Amino acid sequence: MNEDKVHKKYIEILRNMTPQQKIDKVFELNSMADELFKIGLKERFPNLTEEEFNKLYKSRIEKCYNRNW
Repeated sequence: MNEDKVHKKYIEILRNMTPQQKIDKVFELNSMADELFKIGLKERFPNLTEEEFNKLYKSRIEKCYNRNW
């Protein structure tokens, strides 16, 4: 399947999802992104204690939030 066909199929699947399915997918993808972010931090800073890691994680996440809200 070429890239254009894959994209069209993806759009078709999204259009056929119920609002509840869409919001569930948003939460699933957000959770997955958060886990990947944590994995990346752990690989970059492997020697941090759990407390140090949690502090670093929190400080990095705080930088991601839009302060205009």
